[in-house]
Amino acid sequence: GLRGTRRWMEQYAVPLWDENDPGRVKRMLAVTRDISQRKRAEDELSRSRQRFQDLFEFAPEAILMTDREGVIVLANRRVELLFGWTREDLLGQKVERLVPEDLIPRHVALRTRYMEHPVVRPMERARQNLQARRRDGTIFPVEITLSPMELEEGTVVAAAIRDISERVENERIALRIQRLQSIGALAGGIAHDLNNTLSPIRLSVE
Repeated sequence: GLRGTRRWMEQYAVPLWDENDPGRVKRMLAVTRDISQRKRAEDELSRSRQRFQDLFEFAPEAILMTDREGVIVLANRRVELLFGWTREDLLGQKVERLVPEDLIPRHVALRTRYMEHPVVRPMERARQNLQARRRDGTIFPVEITLSPMELEEGTVVAAAIRDISERVENERIALRIQRLQSIGALAGGIAHDLNNTLSPIRLSVE
């Protein structure tokens, strides 16, 4: 069982009352009990919390946790790097602080609808046209994955936020190249048809 395993003991005193005088303590009895199982469970819980904290803090994505009303209750360091706000600035604030002003009413409506049936949900830019706002007012495109969590305090939602500015710019460049190629192909076709049309004219002139 516990051979080779560290054991934790807890000692406490139990009063022994005088049989002839119920109000008088005759002596104290020292009782020792093994609390190793409880201690190991507490240590494992502490390690699990530390692992979660490490995963949360050093995740490659910006992660925010909000309550049902959209109040920010937790944020990792990537949030600070992405948005330019410190966590102290954000905790206790509505998440709408990170949303472009003209999109705030739509965002509030989406959040209210989501909280009616919170489930894991990826929100893609192509479908929701998601945008976020940095502290300096810069607007940038994002994709967000929402994950609800049930805690003693109630439901919180973890939002993993990805800045997709580079991808959107690459898509824009690729689309522009595609259009130029289409224009080039069209111009080449017109030039070919025009050449075929002019060939008999040139022959007749010669």
